[in-house]
Amino acid sequence: REHRVNKKDYPITLGSNEAIAMASTFSLEHEKKYSSKLFEEGIGLFTKNKDEEAKALFEQALRFVPEDEEVLESLGALEGRLGNYNRAIELMDELEKLNPNSVMASTNKSLFYMKIGEIDKAEEEKGKATVEGFEAAAKDSKSKSEENLKEVERKISMFEQVLEIDPEDQMANEGLSRSY
Repeated sequence: REHRVNKKDYPITLGSNEAIAMASTFSLEHEKKYSSKLFEEGIGLFTKNKDEEAKALFEQALRFVPEDEEVLESLGALEGRLGNYNRAIELMDELEKLNPNSVMASTNKSLFYMKIGEIDKAEEEKGKATVEGFEAAAKDSKSKSEENLKEVERKISMFEQVLEIDPEDQMANEGLSRSY
């Protein structure tokens, strides 16, 4: 515990050399940035089929930010590509714990179960992925509808303000009628 005091100096000996080391905290923000950098490097290696190097970077990124859904999904996909289907399924299970509505977790698990011959589980995961996909699309559509409604309400308000000043304003009247 005493070695975690930020900015505190500690005498250390390395072989026959003595030095002073300063303790430093590593904030969560730094961890996220470092994890993101490792992930990006890993993706570059993944796309070049340098699987073992990419895997090492993904695993290191997860040590800094274990709840990073994107890294979990990528590592799981990589494990699947390497033929480590049970490990890939475990990673997708972890992703699903973090995000129970993850379409990618269910989709990947379906593929991995298919590869190991567990057809019933593969079909179950495929069904979940389909439902999750529809739910995500509906949520996105609802969000867009709400944004459109807000924009229409903003326009109506603007046209009504103009019409309070000049009830005969042709552009404001046309805009208001189109908005309604």
